Amino acid sequence: MPTYDHQARHASRLEALLRHIDRHLDQSLPLAELARQSHLSPYHLHRLFSTWAGENPADYLGRRRLAYAAVLLSCKVEMSVLQVALEVGFGSAEAFARAFKRQYGQSPSAWRKQQVSNLDQAGGLAQVHACASEVPGPWLETRAPQRVACRRHIGPYSDVFGGFWQDAMANWLSECGLPDGDFYGVGHDDPLLTEPARVRYDACVALSVDWLLPEQVAEQWLAGGQYAVSHFRGTAQQLPGAWRTLYREGLPALAVDFAMGPCFERYDALPDHSGELQCRLYIPVKPR
Repeated sequence: MPTYDHQARHASRLEALLRHIDRHLDQSLPLAELARQSHLSPYHLHRLFSTWAGENPADYLGRRRLAYAAVLLSCKVEMSVLQVALEVGFGSAEAFARAFKRQYGQSPSAWRKQQVSNLDQAGGLAQVHACASEVPGPWLETRAPQRVACRRHIGPYSDVFGGFWQDAMANWLSECGLPDGDFYGVGHDDPLLTEPARVRYDACVALSVDWLLPEQVAEQWLAGGQYAVSHFRGTAQQLPGAWRTLYREGLPALAVDFAMGPCFERYDALPDHSGELQCRLYIPVKPR
C-alpha cells in the first residue's frame, strides 16, 4: 500500500500537471511531454492519472480544449470557427466541428448562436454589477503573485455556495490554524460545459510568504500579472453568466484579450448562506 506521503506527492504532481495543461491548451502536449513535466514515466503517469482523475490524459486534454473553445465561441464573436479551432490545437475546422458535436451535441456555430442569444437576454454588464449601480465598470489591475492555502471541492457549484464555504471551509481554517484574511474562489471548470461530478473548485485563503503550513494543507500560487476586474453582486446562479458577460463585453471595452490561466473570485469575507454573493471577478489578460 502506498503511504500517505507517496499519495500526497503524486496528487501534488498531478495537480501541477493539470495547471500546466490548462495553460498550454493550444499546444500538442504528447504523453512523453506530460510525463516529463510530472517527473513520471509515461506508463506510470497514464495509470496514475486515469485512476486519480477518472479519465486518461488524452481524454482530459481533449475535453479541456473543447471547453476552452466553447468559451471562445461565446465570448469572442469576432473569431471565426476556424480561428477558434486553430487556437485550441485542432488542425482543421472539420475535425474541430466533429469533436465539438460529439461533446456538446451541436455544431460550434449553433452553440455560438445560442450562447450569444442567452447573454443578450441576460442584460450584459448590468448583470455583472447587478445591485451595485454605484460601482464603476470593469478595470485593469496588475497583481503580484499571491500564495494561498486551498481546499478542493469536486461537484456542482451549487454545493460550493450551499454550505462548503461556510461549513467545511470555516471548520478547516480553524482546525489548521489558518488566517482569516482575503478569500479566493478558483473555478477550474465551466459548469455549463462540464458534468457536475467533474467540476473542480478551490476555496482559498491568502497567506504571507513566510506562513508555515501544516503538512496536510495544499498550497498554490495565484499568478501575478494583469487582470480585468469587475465587481459582482448577485446569486450563485447568476455568477456563470456574469463571468461570460465580463469575457464578452468587459474585455473588448478594456482593449485586452484573455490569457490562459485560472480566473478567480476575491471575497473580503467568507461567503455566507444569505443567498447573495459580493466579490470581485478576475480574468488574466494580455494586450490585443
